[in-house]
Amino acid sequence: MNRRSVISLSTMTVLGFALLSGSAVSQQQSHACLLPACESLKQQLVGTWTLVSYERVFPDGRKLHLMGANPKGINIFEPNGHYVRILARSDLPRFASGDHMKATPEEAKAMVEGMVASYGTYTVDARGGKRANLRIDFSSANPGLVGASVERVIGIRSLTADELKEAVPGPVYEGEINLVWKRTK
Repeated sequence: MNRRSVISLSTMTVLGFALLSGSAVSQQQSHACLLPACESLKQQLVGTWTLVSYERVFPDGRKLHLMGANPKGINIFEPNGHYVRILARSDLPRFASGDHMKATPEEAKAMVEGMVASYGTYTVDARGGKRANLRIDFSSANPGLVGASVERVIGIRSLTADELKEAVPGPVYEGEINLVWKRTK
């Protein structure tokens, strides 16, 4: 399978899961925390969120906007414990041919480097700090994770009815990733 086919298949898979109803996807979920505080946190997370900011903060305070100054993205937390997350640069180039299956190597590279999509299941843990544990079933950033069900811990810095601020510690990179989301109305 060539690189363009992999990119197309990955993108279609993620978007397909985003469009599926919760009943069409497996209802299995684990329960990291059964405390009332966890259920309340999960209820607050459920919904659709739009990306406002996505940056890497280095230990010395420098900031790098990973998807440019005006990133695009959506984060969907379903009540049944499934999530879909898509992050993209707002300045992705259009395919000259108008067909993603005929993308040039440069166009395909720009798409791969300018978009990250994942889906899987999530649990919340309000013990010892608010956090969401994402069990990644697929990630376009690392297709090698398909079927690996890797967990990623998202620290919830703050959560209101309209705004979610996350911090993702960097296990393989220096610093942390900070994301800000606004609830879609």
